[in-house]
Amino acid sequence: MPPFNKLNTSDISDTVYYDTITSGIHSNYYSYYLTTIFNDPVINVFQCESPPGDTLKVTSLSVAMLEGTEVLVYPNPSSTDIIITGTVSIHGCEIWNTSGQMVDLIRSDNSKELKLNVRKLAPGVYFLRIQTEKGVITRKLFRSAR
Repeated sequence: MPPFNKLNTSDISDTVYYDTITSGIHSNYYSYYLTTIFNDPVINVFQCESPPGDTLKVTSLSVAMLEGTEVLVYPNPSSTDIIITGTVSIHGCEIWNTSGQMVDLIRSDNSKELKLNVRKLAPGVYFLRIQTEKGVITRKLFRSAR
């Protein structure tokens, strides 16, 4: 909810934005106030677009490493199945694409090993958000073409 604290003063011109959250601010959900600037090709003038609902709510994909917790993802890259194994119980795993969309959610029986079928994922880079008994750990997944 407003008022917002402006943490980043630089303009972002890309469709993907990676943010570093200030130490001491801990949440899985953040809001960004967006202003779109575009060039109107008809009159060749830059214009600003700020609709009433210009606040974007996003989910954090990365957290600080949990001390004393080891989680392995293998084989990585893979085109078929991967295994997630750890020193703590695994509650489940979310798979996120690089556009920040969750593409799959897998629940676990809280064992220390979880097998994921990645055949339905398009080749590319994904982020695994692994929920453990000690918290959330993020790992990269490389889905290979073969």
